[in-house]
Amino acid sequence: MELCAALGYVAVFASATNTLIAPMMISIEVFGGNNMMLFIIVCIFAYLVNGNQSIYGAQMKHLD
Repeated sequence: MELCAALGYVAVFASATNTLIAPMMISIEVFGGNNMMLFIIVCIFAYLVNGNQSIYGAQMKHLD
């Protein structure tokens, strides 16, 4: 149950902020490194699915 809640927290954070590395590091710091691969997979999936939307309106997006 706790793992599912942690994965959901990380997925929401990764997709809402449109960042990839920060949610990975925060999840490992807060929830420990035992399930690091699951956190990384969830972060990557949430980042790819969010459609370049962010809660930060002034965030600059560079699409080269």
